[in-house]
Amino acid sequence: MVRVFLEKNKMNHAFTRSIHILFFSVSLVFIVRKQFDQALIYGGLALAFDPFNANVKWSDRPNWQRIVLLGELLLVFACFGLTLFQI
Repeated sequence: MVRVFLEKNKMNHAFTRSIHILFFSVSLVFIVRKQFDQALIYGGLALAFDPFNANVKWSDRPNWQRIVLLGELLLVFACFGLTLFQI
């Protein structure tokens, strides 16, 4: 079902990669400025745009792609925790 949706609604791969890099870069800037609430928002938005081939299932992805995406997700969770507990 998801694969059919992705095939019908293909986005330009270069566009999604660019948007992902842009949002995640903005998230890193907000982390440096210690504005974790804004970093959480932009980091979450970055994860909505798959920088790799979106038609590849998670189990078929190379390990380095999994590590990159999980690392970004952990960074977003860290920002959530820092925002929630106001550290």
